[in-house]
Parts: sequence; structure tokens; C-alpha cells
Amino acid sequence: MTVRKYQFNIAKYLLNIFLPTLALGIKDKL
Repeated sequence: MTVRKYQFNIAKYLLNIFLPTLALGIKDKL
């Protein structure tokens, strides 16, 4: 249970970094 919560926090943290970068990348291509 604790490990799953820990993994979820890491995934959320990575998404917070990855999504804005991805959005900027898409914006640059358009």
C-alpha cells in the first residue's frame, strides 16, 4: 500500500515535468 502510494507520487511528479515540456514541444511544431 505504501509502495503504491510512493510510486503514484513519483508518477505525478514526472507528469508535472513531462506534460509542460510535451506541450511546449507540440506548440513549437505548430
